Amino acid sequence: MSLQSIARRLHPPVALTPTESRQLLALLTSSFRRHLDHEHASSAAIRKSADKSFRSLDVSSLSTQMATKAAESPSSMSSHLLSVLTNPLFTNKPGSRRPKSLDRPHGTLLESLQDTCWKTTAPMDWFEDQVRWGRATLNQAQYCLDAEMKALVRSPELSVHEAMKRSQAGSRVLAWLWSAGLERSGDFLRHHGFMDALMPFLVGEDHIDAVWKWLATPVTDENVDADDCGPSQSMRTKRSLLLKLVMSEIRGERGLGKAVKHFLRGSEVVLGLVDHPATFRDSHDLLAPAGRALAHHLGHAPPTKQAAVGLYDAFAKTVGKWELNSKTPLLLARLSLNHPQHPTPLPAIGLLRDVDKHPDYFSGILDPKRRARTRQRVIECSLDAARLCLNQENCTEGAWVLECARKNFPTELGTERELTATSRSTSAPQQNKAGASSHEHLHLAPS
Repeated sequence: MSLQSIARRLHPPVALTPTESRQLLALLTSSFRRHLDHEHASSAAIRKSADKSFRSLDVSSLSTQMATKAAESPSSMSSHLLSVLTNPLFTNKPGSRRPKSLDRPHGTLLESLQDTCWKTTAPMDWFEDQVRWGRATLNQAQYCLDAEMKALVRSPELSVHEAMKRSQAGSRVLAWLWSAGLERSGDFLRHHGFMDALMPFLVGEDHIDAVWKWLATPVTDENVDADDCGPSQSMRTKRSLLLKLVMSEIRGERGLGKAVKHFLRGSEVVLGLVDHPATFRDSHDLLAPAGRALAHHLGHAPPTKQAAVGLYDAFAKTVGKWELNSKTPLLLARLSLNHPQHPTPLPAIGLLRDVDKHPDYFSGILDPKRRARTRQRVIECSLDAARLCLNQENCTEGAWVLECARKNFPTELGTERELTATSRSTSAPQQNKAGASSHEHLHLAPS
C-alpha cells in the first residue's frame, strides 16, 4: 500500500464544494487544452500559415523548378507536387487561349491538365465542352467539381446548399457518366478523388437515388485471393461509398438527422450484399468507418444540428453490432453525454471506474500509436461528464470524476507535479510518526 493511500485513510480529503468543483473543472479543462496545443499544432494556425504561403508563391517559377527537379530525380512526391503546381485551375490567367497541345493525342494526365489552361472561369462549362469532344476524363471531372465548389463557397450567397442546386454540377457529371457508359462498369466508384468531389453535389442536389443504386448493385471481383479473409475489393468500395455519403451529409446544412437515416439504410443495403449470413466481422469491416465518423459528430454536435431523439437512439442501438468490444464503452459514453433529450454521465462514470481499477487499461487494448489519441478522448469524456454532473447538481460524482481524471491522466492535465508534491508531503508525516513510535519503544523497553 502506498504512503499516499495510507495518508488518505488517516486524513480523508475534504469534499469539494460545488464552486470548488467548477473551478477545478475550469483549471483542468484549460490545462488539457494547453497540452493539446503543445502536442498538436492548432489547425487554424496551420491553415493560416498555408494560405499565407500559398499566396506568396510564384506558381509559374516554382512549377518550373519542380519540373526541372523531377526530370533530374523522379519521385512520387515530385510528381505529385508538379501535378498540383501545374494544375491549370490554379495557374490559368484571364484571356488565356486554347493551347496547341489540344491538337496532339490526348493521353497522359499532364496533357489533360494542360488541356484545361484555356478556360477556367466556368469550369463546368469547360467540362461539358470536353464531353462534347469525347475527351472528358474522371480527373478532369474531379478538378472541375473542386473548382466549382471553391467558387460556390466564396460566393456571397448565404446558402451553399442552394447554390449547389443552381449550379447543377452533379447533374452534369451524372449525365456524362450515363452517356459515356461509365456507370455500367462502376469503375469510377474506385476513383476516390473523383467520388470525394462528386458526392457533396449529389447530396446537395438530392441525387441520393443514384448513390443507393450504386450501393445496392452487386459487383463481382476478379482475381480474388482465396486466402484473403478481409472484405473484397467491391465491398471495400461499398464501404468507402457509404462513408462518403454520410460525411457529405454531415458537412451539409441539413443537420445530422439525414446522415443517421443514410447510415441506417446504407448498413442494411451493404450487409445485404454479403454472400453469406452477415457476421460481426462483416458489420465491423463494412460499417465501422462510417459509424465512427457519425458517432463522433453526434457526440459533439450543438443542439441546432443534432438528430431527433428517435434517430439518435436508433443509431446508438447499432453500435454494439459493428464496434469492437474494447471501444464500445467509450463511444456509448460519448453518445450518452450528448443525448438530445436525456443526457446522462453514468456510462462515462462506469468507464472511468474501469480505468481507475485497471492501471493498464489502455496498454491492454491499444497499440502505442493509438493509445495517446484514445487517452485524449477519455479525458475529454471525463471533463464533459464532470461538467454534466455539476450542471445536474450531482456534486459528489462530479468531484469523483475530476479526482479520477487528475490521478489517471496527470501528464495531460498538468497535475503531475501536484501529485508528486502531495506524495512527498504525505510521506513526511509517516516517517515522523514511525520515528516517534520507535522512540517510545526505546523508552518502554525494560532495562
